[in-house]
Amino acid sequence: MGGGGFNRTCLKCRNSIEVDQDGRVVAHDRPVSRFPCHASGQLAALVSVEWGPGPRRSQRIAGGGKGPRRDRRKRTEYLKPPEWLPNYQGERLPTIGLPAKGWFSVWFPAHTMWEHERKLSGWVGSDRSLRWDGHEKCWTVSSAHFPRVSRELLRRYPSVLIGREYNPRERCNSSCQNAQGFLCTCSCRAKYHGRGKWRSGWRTLGEFSGLRAGRPWHWMAVSVAD
Repeated sequence: MGGGGFNRTCLKCRNSIEVDQDGRVVAHDRPVSRFPCHASGQLAALVSVEWGPGPRRSQRIAGGGKGPRRDRRKRTEYLKPPEWLPNYQGERLPTIGLPAKGWFSVWFPAHTMWEHERKLSGWVGSDRSLRWDGHEKCWTVSSAHFPRVSRELLRRYPSVLIGREYNPRERCNSSCQNAQGFLCTCSCRAKYHGRGKWRSGWRTLGEFSGLRAGRPWHWMAVSVAD
């Protein structure tokens, strides 16, 4: 609905927005992006909205203006680590998660959701190879771009966490050991896949296994070899 002459500005993407009769933010696009703002469809009561005209003021509608006065300076909202992302020695490393099928997950620290999108889009060269996964709470990339994304992350960070889903009942045989590329789901956890050529130029700092969504995963912390 229109709002009686008052403008509403999404504090996530700075675009003018509307709120429907159910109190939800009407779907809208972000500037210079083919992806919709993630505030679209959310309850306005849970979204920071700037109102006008008149003196500019911001309020958190959910708080109803009650309680201690909030710090209204704009704060950088970095993309939080997804729940599936494990710690490595107490740290949150830049992380790639390769599932058995489908696109791989990517997260790196101290970047907003939009900065993730901008950098990943630049690395893969196309927005069509990139999409936001609302369930996993991270950006996902077409599997063909794993070599490029992992290389770009290792250029920028001293170490990166690489995880992959595997099947402990799948035997490692010659088809794995002589394979080309990097996709592997067998019980060797990619240790012998393609005779290890897929991780050429890397140094393994540590490894561990665990479950993600009830499925076996193996994780490697790697850096560029000296």
